[in-house]
Amino acid sequence: SVISAMMASSAQSASLYIPSGQYRITSTLSFARASSPLIVHISGQGPSSQLLWTFNGNLLTFDNNLARKILIEDIEISSVYVNKTSTSHAIVFASIHLGQVRNVNILGTTYTSGSGIKVTDHITETNFANIVMRGIVGNGLLLRNGTKISVHNVRVYGLFTYASTGGTGFHLSGLITSYHMTDSITEGMCVGLLTDTTLASVPNFLIVLTGCEFNDHWRGVSILDDAYVMSTNCYFSNSLQDQFYVTSGFL
Repeated sequence: SVISAMMASSAQSASLYIPSGQYRITSTLSFARASSPLIVHISGQGPSSQLLWTFNGNLLTFDNNLARKILIEDIEISSVYVNKTSTSHAIVFASIHLGQVRNVNILGTTYTSGSGIKVTDHITETNFANIVMRGIVGNGLLLRNGTKISVHNVRVYGLFTYASTGGTGFHLSGLITSYHMTDSITEGMCVGLLTDTTLASVPNFLIVLTGCEFNDHWRGVSILDDAYVMSTNCYFSNSLQDQFYVTSGFL
């Protein structure tokens, strides 16, 4: 396949261009490399470059040996044929350094889109921008062990059930030392923003929120670790339980 050839190449960078059109994906596309890390650029023509996510499972995965500069931009992922569960993610990184995910739609209308983007190991100096996720039942953005993370104009929409269990818009699951989120929105989830130590034993540190909105949740923001949180010009509305809940963090 094209992806296998990219990963087998001895080159230190590779590009995958997705022209306008609909592309049915029937199993996980895995970007794995046994040798030295690779710089990868995946791009399309915007919403007209559409990946049809037809199965319940992770769609795009990037393994740890590929964990350096990765740029994904100008594509749309559409959930079709079957509902995706919370353990199915549109994009999974083992780790990412100097990466960007921008101008990406992850959409579930008739069929739920499971979870959005997950980074399981380490993330540094990475930017998530201009991303829309709809029909999320798990986590919109799940991060662990990272620093210098920027999130700008990322919008996560759930199913608007107002339930005390379910999905989270933005989940910082431990060891996030620097996280800046601006002009982002989450609506209709169980929790809009959650900080805890579910995936790492060390708490998150500095969380900066500027111009963000948290609407129509069971709980808008939930700080369950010792994170320092700075919130400026943010808007909280229509949460069933709490707009802003803190156990041991610092505001």
